[in-house]
Amino acid sequence: MLHSTYKMLTFQARDIETGALMAVKQISLSHHYHLGGGVASTGDDDNDDDLDRSRKAQERLIREEVRMLAGLSHPNVVRFFGAVKVPKSGQKRELLELVVHELVQLVYLSRKTPR
Repeated sequence: MLHSTYKMLTFQARDIETGALMAVKQISLSHHYHLGGGVASTGDDDNDDDLDRSRKAQERLIREEVRMLAGLSHPNVVRFFGAVKVPKSGQKRELLELVVHELVQLVYLSRKTPR
């Protein structure tokens, strides 16, 4: 069974020109072939074609997400500053507004909000 996933890692970064803090969402595409719960290389041309199609589909979804985020402007939505592709690794990174909240504050606020 072919399975395509991507891993996300979000970290905090500082813009070296402005000094502003931001969140960087790093997206690494991962394509693998599941064999009885394990992961193996396919070695099969048909499966390799499926992997290529799967990778292209994931990249298309990421591009659509970037286009959508770029068009949003709302106080309840994290601001999108841009996206980059790291040349050597091919990783995609989205640059976003950094929103820091204490979990305790969020729980408190959610309980105060009428339902």
